[in-house]
Amino acid sequence: MVDGGALEDIVISNITMRDIVNAPIFLRLGARMRSPEGTPVGSMKRILLSNINVFNADSCYSSIISGIPGHSIEEVTLSNIHIWYQGGYSEVDSRREIPEQEKAYPEPWMFGTVPASGFFVRHARHITFDNVNFHFLEPDGRPLYVTEDVEGIVYRNK
Repeated sequence: MVDGGALEDIVISNITMRDIVNAPIFLRLGARMRSPEGTPVGSMKRILLSNINVFNADSCYSSIISGIPGHSIEEVTLSNIHIWYQGGYSEVDSRREIPEQEKAYPEPWMFGTVPASGFFVRHARHITFDNVNFHFLEPDGRPLYVTEDVEGIVYRNK
């Protein structure tokens, strides 16, 4: 959501993804603002992602939930998720500074290699990870979760 709209009350459940060449889960609130002048920044909230299996996902981008400064993604619940990543990144990759890219078209590659091997979460509130599991085909030296400017994050049944 990058042009001022409201993305709310979304449920995605019971899916399987294979051979993912991008971030398997990607929630992005931006401010590209190709909408009528005066339109406020949009919102993204009350999202439930559940019962998802992902096989052979590229690890470069891991999964991403990213709002922008002053505009958080809110009330996201992720439950009963298994992600099999390819792995292969090092601890050095966990030190990367990630650009905001507020005005860019929303694609995971816009951030480059993210510092997390599982989920990179930034500018978000009230995010719940319940029974979210990660598996790696090769070792990955980055931490599972990297968070910036996040309030009310809950990890259950890890």
